Amino acid sequence: MFEVCGALGWRGAPPPVPGLPAAATAAYLVAKDQLLSLEAGLELTAGTALGAAERALVLAPDVADVRAMFLEVCGRHLSVAPAAGVAGVLARARDAVAASAETAVTAEFLATAAAIAEAAELPELAAELRGDVARLLPADSDAACRAASAFHDIGCWQEARAVLRAARDRGAATALLLAQLAMIEEHLGNPADIAPLLEDLIQRPDLTPPMARIASGYLLDRERTGEAIEIVERALSQAPTSAMLWFEKGRALLFAGRESEAEVALVTCLEHDPDDALRRDADRSLELARVTGAFATLIIVGQRLARDDPRAALAAARRLAARAPDLADAWVLVGLARRHLGHRRRAERALRRALSLQPEHGEANHRLGISLLLRGRAAEALTYLLEAATLLPADPAPHIHLAQAYSLIGAPDEGRKSLGEAVKRGGDAATIDAVRAAFPA
Repeated sequence: MFEVCGALGWRGAPPPVPGLPAAATAAYLVAKDQLLSLEAGLELTAGTALGAAERALVLAPDVADVRAMFLEVCGRHLSVAPAAGVAGVLARARDAVAASAETAVTAEFLATAAAIAEAAELPELAAELRGDVARLLPADSDAACRAASAFHDIGCWQEARAVLRAARDRGAATALLLAQLAMIEEHLGNPADIAPLLEDLIQRPDLTPPMARIASGYLLDRERTGEAIEIVERALSQAPTSAMLWFEKGRALLFAGRESEAEVALVTCLEHDPDDALRRDADRSLELARVTGAFATLIIVGQRLARDDPRAALAAARRLAARAPDLADAWVLVGLARRHLGHRRRAERALRRALSLQPEHGEANHRLGISLLLRGRAAEALTYLLEAATLLPADPAPHIHLAQAYSLIGAPDEGRKSLGEAVKRGGDAATIDAVRAAFPA
């Protein structure tokens, strides 16, 4: 260390850290030496730095300088060595600081450690650390939301639910927390728990665009169209350039049957540089808005199929296709109704016609892939299912069907990767387990 100090123009021994035992002091100085080497552009021995920093932390976990040095070493390690090397050190650091008398200090340390784990692309460890912080600070809504996001990213839905509910039970129900918890309850199949959360959410005055979209969707599902429009317009007054909100307004206006106003909103959405997925949704909705009664027919067909009346659904879809033969969604509806009637070949022809009109139609690609899969043409189905997975990035279903296709063509490893993607997107656990169980050993 003294050679490094000399190289930097410093003279004399560094001052001791108050309250540090001799053994901890030795480890602390070695770790600091390594940090100074890095800052001076000299060679860094990453393993030595990590090991020394860990020893110092174990021996003196309550000393602020030691905690700060440990976290700095871990952060610096990522710039010079493989990220995996820091995983075990961070995991063991949880135990070293667990007995700290100061809850807030421990929580701050673990939150920084979680950020390092995230930078190192160690999502499981990051989630564990974020969960520790949320449990230490159960009334901190920000800590709970960060933990829930981390658990969501690794598919741990129950853990995400637990930290959010704990914060809500202590009165820390921010709009973000309510939105996250509602999404998780929906995934876990708890509809009775969703309504109170979203009824609370829609009363909040300053919803971000994603929150407003969740609230609007909830209201539209319950045919409370006027309230949905009001919430979106309120959010637009705060974020007038949000493409997401303009799309949501257009969608709500379509539900209200105000097609010309919906067209204006959707055009405005496209003028505000939406991402690719939102652009595709807006383009599709705009086509529906420009054909009188098209969106209403989409709703009617869905209702007829839900009531197990596919013939009435087909009749409505065919009338729309006759009136608007260049509308891709009309042919998707025809294909969907024919599939329910068992007309697989006719369904496939309708879906191919939809794709000839709109190749980027995510649902058409998905439905055609499913149809081909059911007919035993897994290799051909793969092309359409891969496209559907790209075009419907938040939907787990294409990944589940991809897994089935991969299994049928003898590529179970790729199938397992697809199931992993389905888990990340909140796919039904029982369905995923059933598909996984069908894979060859």
